[in-house]
Amino acid sequence: MKFLVVLATLFAVAQAQLFVNLPNAGSTLVPGQNVLVQIHEPIDTSNEAGQVEVSLVIGLVPCGTAACPAPAADLGEILFIGQYQPQGATSAPLDTFENFTFVVPSDISGAASIQVQHNFLTTLPGPKSEPGVEYASFPVEVGSAGA
Repeated sequence: MKFLVVLATLFAVAQAQLFVNLPNAGSTLVPGQNVLVQIHEPIDTSNEAGQVEVSLVIGLVPCGTAACPAPAADLGEILFIGQYQPQGATSAPLDTFENFTFVVPSDISGAASIQVQHNFLTTLPGPKSEPGVEYASFPVEVGSAGA
């Protein structure tokens, strides 16, 4: 029985993958200007669903000429630490979202990545919960307004 609960939890966690919806992939961000970052998270409607938000970390990491690091290895310059607090929902697909506005750091230029770490607790039947973490990254360019 415990195996089935663990399997159901892993399946639910695998299904609930947050993602960066805005800005568009490959967008050019301008240092010193505001950028809107929109985080989406699918709504889990399964019977086992139960998630407690713990924290959300958003960063911007320069990539240079190499491949951008995985968010689990480097979140970059931290732009936000707090809880994911959905501001609304979309219907296709069924997601919640939250908007964040940041000033683009002036010490980053060229290829970069918006990095996200989401920490949560998955509640299980009975008095149990299991910690979970998921990551997302999103490629952008940091350059001048004329770029």
